[in-house]
Amino acid sequence: MHGSETWPMKVEHELKMNRSEMSMMRWMCVVKLNEMKKSEELTELLGLEPVSLMIKKSRLRWLVEMVWTC
Repeated sequence: MHGSETWPMKVEHELKMNRSEMSMMRWMCVVKLNEMKKSEELTELLGLEPVSLMIKKSRLRWLVEMVWTC
């Protein structure tokens, strides 16, 4: 997520991103909601990490870079 290091992230935005991510993963795996597959199973199957975690990691990298350059 390019530029996400400086986004002011609200809880509602994070929830929307997680819902969107899960719907895309279900679409990629051709899994319907009534099949009762857990989100963790799909995440492991695709080998992905949650978007919110990726954003948190990039924010930490950005913060460390800003501290080192000052």
